[in-house]
Amino acid sequence: MQLLSRIFESLSTKEYNELQDTLQIKKAEIPKWSVLTHPLERQRYVFLLLEGKAHAVRYASDGRETDYVLLQKGDLLSEAADLLGEAEAEYTIFADTVCTVLYFPLEALKSCEHPITQKILWALCEAFSEQCTRLRRRSAYLTCAGLREKIMLYLSDFHATGEWFEIPLDRNALASYLFCDRTALSRELSRLKKEGYLEFRKNKFRILPPGITKND
Repeated sequence: MQLLSRIFESLSTKEYNELQDTLQIKKAEIPKWSVLTHPLERQRYVFLLLEGKAHAVRYASDGRETDYVLLQKGDLLSEAADLLGEAEAEYTIFADTVCTVLYFPLEALKSCEHPITQKILWALCEAFSEQCTRLRRRSAYLTCAGLREKIMLYLSDFHATGEWFEIPLDRNALASYLFCDRTALSRELSRLKKEGYLEFRKNKFRILPPGITKND
């Protein structure tokens, strides 16, 4: 996202308007809870999330969630298959807050010969790469042996031991993200708190190092 922002910030108003006309770039505000994309639809745009938060869900044939992906500012709301135009989307994307989205028409982006287009493509690749890195990290959570290990690994990625930090997920979203039962998650969090491993107040947590009490 930073690279893409720098590219647009370097353009004069005239250059930006010319590029916008050439690529038919559109910017829109998406209401909270809106559905941005549906599965089994070929996408005609690359969506870039400029502001807000969203998540993507993949469903099994019986309606169960089989994957849950967090999306934040600077992320592409598109899959690799979308970018290549080779397959329908597998995910449904929901806006968790009011979102500002930039739309890049796929065909115009791939065929445009404007000098700045190559830089935009590189920036989009950078954003996609960053998302892949986060997905690999999530894979590490999901391959943990037990729920306790999943929880502690996820929380340890946010802040140094002993400091308070806030996570972006409520309990339902966290259960989906860690691919576990909501009740089991709450029960395990309560056990971790009782055993002195952590403290929490809603979405704020503190991992307690050995020898540190809750009142320290």
